[in-house]
Amino acid sequence: MPNRRRHATVIGALVLGSLVASPHSALGQPGFGSGGIDVSPGMGNGGSNITVQGSYVQVPSASPGSGGSPGASAAGTGGGGSGYSGGGSDVVAAPTGPPVREQLKACGRFTDCVPLSPDVGMPATPVSMAQVMNVVGTAVTGMQLEEPPMCWTPEPADFPGGRTGLVGKFSWAWLCPDQIRETNIGPVTRVVPGPGGVVVTATAVNTSVTINYGDGSPPVICPGALLPFTPYADIVDASPVTPPSGMPSPTCGHHIEKTSITEPGGTFKVSATSAWLVNWTAAWPGGAAGGVVPVPLTSTYQQRIGELQVLVTPN
Repeated sequence: MPNRRRHATVIGALVLGSLVASPHSALGQPGFGSGGIDVSPGMGNGGSNITVQGSYVQVPSASPGSGGSPGASAAGTGGGGSGYSGGGSDVVAAPTGPPVREQLKACGRFTDCVPLSPDVGMPATPVSMAQVMNVVGTAVTGMQLEEPPMCWTPEPADFPGGRTGLVGKFSWAWLCPDQIRETNIGPVTRVVPGPGGVVVTATAVNTSVTINYGDGSPPVICPGALLPFTPYADIVDASPVTPPSGMPSPTCGHHIEKTSITEPGGTFKVSATSAWLVNWTAAWPGGAAGGVVPVPLTSTYQQRIGELQVLVTPN
């Protein structure tokens, strides 16, 4: 009896191995249970039956037509190794139920059974954070976020018709109206699927525009809630109540206090940086994650600032 049990175990392992390696290679052959997947005859072991998660494999004691010796019966099928008759008849009807391949599980002596994937016959690979972040990166790239397209007064020296600003006046900054789009003012949302059932939902918000005027003054932070900022109009300085220095921008501007004449090229190197924040969430079967990705994007300009010399002479 121990030899028979050990022999049956070896055969059972071979059967399971054949199912995992090639689940369809034995279709239509006699000898296997409810899944319609069979084992070739000729694996004699005294007619013992092997139970695999409620279905069974009947191992014949000899090739079809030679008769089988009595053996242990599988659960619910009656006794004896009657799967092969002396006349070479087919295997007895297998118990009904889900296909055997769907019932197979990887079990150890001291471990619980782990369901096998119905597609590849092995445990599903868990989703890693590296995979998730790859999908997040794809979502961020797909947004095609842009640096801020700024308009200025005074107009930058590298713009057509550039002008020279004056010390003591105010510089205004705003997003050029003809260049405003979703990808430079936000918000931008993308939903991207990935491997392992991962789905990433990401939303980018332009939280602020920070301007460095390049003249040694502290950077000016213009809140994203005020985008696209207030455009300058000539009427601002033409008003009778306008002070000699002009009027400051109510949303994004700077008081000019230094000339650029001593700078390389005679201009200040001005930069405007959008502080994009991408909030993302990821979900997959059995897991979820989330986070924030900062995406700073910068545009650069040149601004020429001079001084107005006034000579007062007596009448």
